[in-house]
Amino acid sequence: MASVYVGAGPDGVQVALKVIKTEYAQNKEFLTMFMDEGKLASRLSHPNIIRVLSLGEEDGRLYMAMELLRGQSLYSLWDASRKRGITVPPDVIAYIGAEVSAGLHHAHEATDEAGKPLQIVHRDVNPSNVLLAYSGEVKVIDFGLAKAVNRSSQTAAGIVKGKIAYLSPEQVSGKPLDRRADIFSLGTTLWEVSLNRRLFKGETKVETIHKIHKADVPEPATIDPTYPDLLWEVLHRCLMRLPAERFSTARESEIAFREYLAREAPGRDMPGAVADLMVRAFGEDKTKQEAWLDNAARASTKPLPTLRPMQAPSLSSLPSSAPPEAPVSSPAPPSTPMGPEATGPRAPTQKKASWLVPIGLVVVFLVLLAVGGVLIQRWASH
Repeated sequence: MASVYVGAGPDGVQVALKVIKTEYAQNKEFLTMFMDEGKLASRLSHPNIIRVLSLGEEDGRLYMAMELLRGQSLYSLWDASRKRGITVPPDVIAYIGAEVSAGLHHAHEATDEAGKPLQIVHRDVNPSNVLLAYSGEVKVIDFGLAKAVNRSSQTAAGIVKGKIAYLSPEQVSGKPLDRRADIFSLGTTLWEVSLNRRLFKGETKVETIHKIHKADVPEPATIDPTYPDLLWEVLHRCLMRLPAERFSTARESEIAFREYLAREAPGRDMPGAVADLMVRAFGEDKTKQEAWLDNAARASTKPLPTLRPMQAPSLSSLPSSAPPEAPVSSPAPPSTPMGPEATGPRAPTQKKASWLVPIGLVVVFLVLLAVGGVLIQRWASH
């Protein structure tokens, strides 16, 4: 629902600007979702979550100014590694698992101003929503589909949100969700990247949902005999079909991943290991991306003119055009925030619809006038 640009903040530091798309700028549902995401993410401050620096409005367009990370998504690393014949090592998998778990736990534990738990569930943990910096940092992004108690937008019954192949069994069954759904999705993500194959993805959405519902997860040793048993023990606990059998919190899964690292890679510089892997996987892509961002910084002649606090528009005056069918998000792998905004037809407005009423009345009047004239002529001829 948004385009992402590179921008310059008031202090000249580059930021990622997430701006609601033109075709959604007058849509009540999308505006509410966008504001929900911004307000929710702005309450989260953790090294493993992308920071929202500011929310605002310019010329009737809502935006979020966010931390700009120089790196790639976990999906992109997985894809590049496949193409270059590189294996993502088990200790890197465990490190990513620990860092993502830490970020998720912070979100799960977040409270409002009064200290009341927000009960946040990300609902869309997948390889595209985990960012890896070239420096080795790991960050969770995109809380646009997150479930929280104080969201203005609510999910209607029967609507499934999230990338289907990474949903939990309770999500595809329409059951109530809690933080353990995110733990299952993280387990799916790490199982796939570590074994270089899909876990639940089927030929159709129905087949995928059926596989998730069964939650039949092959033991990695049947695919790769060298797969570490201890890492499988952690992932297996994440991927239990019943939420009660999983880690009860993401803090528990973080501890389990870090215990694995303490035993299997004691003292190793894990951010450095991720950074080395990123250089091997992306090579020239890293150089080109950083050169593009440096050029963008030099091309910026002035910072953003204003960073006004976001004022909620009068949603009651805006049209509602939510799709009748259940929306299912399938986010593309995130890339360097850049490029012209995607354009499309504007959402129809009530003003346009109001023109049809007088036009229709005029047409009806003319038709009746013509029919009446014919009847009068016939009556006169008789």
